[in-house]
Amino acid sequence: MNRFSALFILLLTFATASAQTIVFSDNFDSYTADSTLSASNPSWWSTWGGFPEQDGTIVNNLAASAPNSLHISNANDQVFFVKPVNASTNSRIPVRNGHYAVSFNYYVPSQGPGAYFNVQHYFADSWAFATYFRNNGTGYFIAGGDTTDFSYPSNTWFPVLVDVDLSHDYATFAVNNVTVKTWPWHYEQEYQDVDVLALDVVNFFSNAPGDIAGDYYVDDFTLSEIVAFIDTLPVNADSLWFSTIPNTIDTFELEIDNPDYHDVTIRNFVTYDIPNPDMTPTGIVELDNHNDSIFSIVRFDSIPYDNGQIRYTFAYSFEAKELKPHIGKTIQKIRFPLGDGAISGKVGVYSALHDTIPRGTPWNSLSIQSFVPVEGWNEVILNTPAVIDGNHIRVYVEFNVRTDSCYTLVLGDSIDMNKRYLYIHRHDWIQGYFLQTLYDPDVESRTIPISIAIDGTPITQWLDIPSEMHIAGNESGTYAVTSHIGNMAVGEEHSAKIYMFSDMFKKRILPVHLLVSQVDVNEHNEIEVKIFPNPASDFMKITSEEILRVEVYNLKGQKMIDNRYSGSHVVIPTSALPAGIYVVNVTTSAGKTSKKVVVR
Repeated sequence: MNRFSALFILLLTFATASAQTIVFSDNFDSYTADSTLSASNPSWWSTWGGFPEQDGTIVNNLAASAPNSLHISNANDQVFFVKPVNASTNSRIPVRNGHYAVSFNYYVPSQGPGAYFNVQHYFADSWAFATYFRNNGTGYFIAGGDTTDFSYPSNTWFPVLVDVDLSHDYATFAVNNVTVKTWPWHYEQEYQDVDVLALDVVNFFSNAPGDIAGDYYVDDFTLSEIVAFIDTLPVNADSLWFSTIPNTIDTFELEIDNPDYHDVTIRNFVTYDIPNPDMTPTGIVELDNHNDSIFSIVRFDSIPYDNGQIRYTFAYSFEAKELKPHIGKTIQKIRFPLGDGAISGKVGVYSALHDTIPRGTPWNSLSIQSFVPVEGWNEVILNTPAVIDGNHIRVYVEFNVRTDSCYTLVLGDSIDMNKRYLYIHRHDWIQGYFLQTLYDPDVESRTIPISIAIDGTPITQWLDIPSEMHIAGNESGTYAVTSHIGNMAVGEEHSAKIYMFSDMFKKRILPVHLLVSQVDVNEHNEIEVKIFPNPASDFMKITSEEILRVEVYNLKGQKMIDNRYSGSHVVIPTSALPAGIYVVNVTTSAGKTSKKVVVR
């Protein structure tokens, strides 16, 4: 442990010299003394379980910067999320790249039991490190299974710094301007043979050495962004445009950069715009989760509700790859079991983007349907069938129970559902979101069976991409996006979207446009359109019967020119267009056609 090691000085110098941004700062002075923190600022601060007794207290008897500070003691369990909930999607994700610093002033009374705080990769799932402070001015830091001792000045305020460079997998922890530890950030608190590269939560928990309740103070809390979190995948296109003749294949080479040091996996799927699904029956197909033993994708929330009721919800996500053969069909019926005691309910089908897990009321609903619960299997027919467009589908079930009941939900995949019960116990101290489950030890499955009944006519899927690709750190990867036109008619237009998600929480959504055209217009259509010269250098001339509109697109799908005319001869300058291949759409009084033109 070297005071101001060369590395730490370098980090601080870089943080000061670069365009450092303060994302959030709180000296607690804007709050009323004796109030609680998350109740005063719920946008940024929370508690572990949502309970009032876990909320830290604002005090004015001790502060690094007067008048107020945060006091952690007794049952307090304060949580700070580095990325708060996104109001538009009602979801939250941790930071997976960039460079961040968390700093604050700390006060540990020598007459008290000591102090503790931790930082987590993922809230309540993966701890990055834990730090314990004894009341005698010594402490110890645990990361990667290693323990490092340090000293600090008790009974006085001192600075604490956590510097996390996610893009280079490096972290520094300092106490009172002394570097305690530098280590690979992907380590967990107790293990090194893991790869968990994320920053999610700072947790001020009332704990101390010996696992007893701690007592300490926090002031001047700051989250700084040294290198910004990037959530967009860098690719060589903003959109794609395919213009080809029937029964042909067209390909675009999509290139993706990985600027981070670590390898990434990118998963892809395609959604299609289906304004008018073909409801012609082709036979009911039922998809279910009955054999799925992954409980993590099933949420159970208990929410206080009106009229002396408690609302319970559970959900299941059907993945895009599972739904791919059924694109164009509709979900027409939802089936699931309930026990006795439910008095009203609602099912919802939602389009669920990859890596977004809604809390509370989900977003982007495809269909919502009320139902009257019955004991045993419930079968809800959707008045508005939900179209399967290629995206993930999340099915929610909500049901209300009287607050004076101990509700039993049957769990199982057989009609009689013998001896398969999930007991959900309601307690008087319930506040906000709450989950408590006790499982029958004889039950093997821990999922709640949900099935969806699908019918209709699938669409022709005209776009292909690899389902996933791997890119090494600081490298680029290229793969083909291919359109299969088949026997579509000339003049048909379609649109789709390519969704790309990396395991570093970067994403990209590319609109894709398809126009079925023809190479020699005269052979297939009465519309006569000539474009010359081709290749073009300074201009291109277009001749036809009355020209109404000319649109020029590059192969990224970006519209470069869009002009309206009334005449049979048009001259369009091309000197300002970068060299490349362009799609020229010409609309005349007799119809519309498309040609490819090379600009050099």
